[in-house]
Amino acid sequence: MTYGRMNWIDWMKSVGMYAIVLGHFVPIGYSYLLAFSLPLFFMVSGFLFRRESDIALFWRKQWFNLVVPTLIICALNFSYYCWSHWMEGDFTPLCFGIFVFDLITGFNDGYRGLATCWFVYTLLVLRIMLQFVPRRGWGILLVALLIGAYAFNEYLLPSYRIFLHPNALIDVMIAYPFFLLGYALRRFRKEIDRFQHRSALLLMLIASVMVLHFCVQTNGTAFMHRCHYGESLWLCLLGGVAGAFGVFSLIKIFTFCPNVIRLISTGTLLILGFHSHLIRIFRQYVSEPSLLDYVVALMILAFFVPIILLAMRYFPLIIGKMRVDELKR
Repeated sequence: MTYGRMNWIDWMKSVGMYAIVLGHFVPIGYSYLLAFSLPLFFMVSGFLFRRESDIALFWRKQWFNLVVPTLIICALNFSYYCWSHWMEGDFTPLCFGIFVFDLITGFNDGYRGLATCWFVYTLLVLRIMLQFVPRRGWGILLVALLIGAYAFNEYLLPSYRIFLHPNALIDVMIAYPFFLLGYALRRFRKEIDRFQHRSALLLMLIASVMVLHFCVQTNGTAFMHRCHYGESLWLCLLGGVAGAFGVFSLIKIFTFCPNVIRLISTGTLLILGFHSHLIRIFRQYVSEPSLLDYVVALMILAFFVPIILLAMRYFPLIIGKMRVDELKR
């Protein structure tokens, strides 16, 4: 690609981050946000993924861009958890063992484990799968994981208590189709980047909204972060794809991309890891969902902009050192 940075990717990552932050408010329209926010992020991640011929380079990228930032963020969140529970008098050293166990196995035990960084754990597994599984095996893997997701929801979910102990490794089953679709679309990246037909984009937007609405109304709430797809796996997949294409068409209608959007796109890991603290503070004063949640979610993104700038300059490890180095070139 010699024609510059794909601005719409920065927009999609920023809109996806906004939807995820907003979703953690559990606001009005919660089911719609869950239907497309995580599928959007996994599709964009698949689109940006590139198989490396140099295996050492592949592991360095995963280590510095995913593993190290996640470990730092989780360690800071866990430190806050220890301090708050120490002040309340109910801290136990056993939490250190739970913390390490959850980081290794992918369990999301709030601040004692991955918390909102479960996405990074799932993404790391998806990248490893596409890097090392031969291309001819991707379709077989897709079928196997979809069958696994169906069996998990139909037979294991009621007794597994996944809503109390969600697991990022299990989430791979339902995230893989979106990641693989994003990667498949990568071969058309030049055409997608140059596509600017306003009438077609508007029609795509209208159709996507209609399909998303139908899927949510028929399928119910799909808790993808708990490998729960609602009433129908197919409606979950269709709704997620429709929502992602709706965001894409809306973004492509507007071609400008201010620097603040690029900063949010670069600092998504930082926002993902710490935004829940701000939501918790806000909910102490405004406990009921309202349209104000939509405004405060925007304010949270704006709050992180100067923090991202400082991190890029003084502590790039928390954002992704190799990612920041590439931006500076």
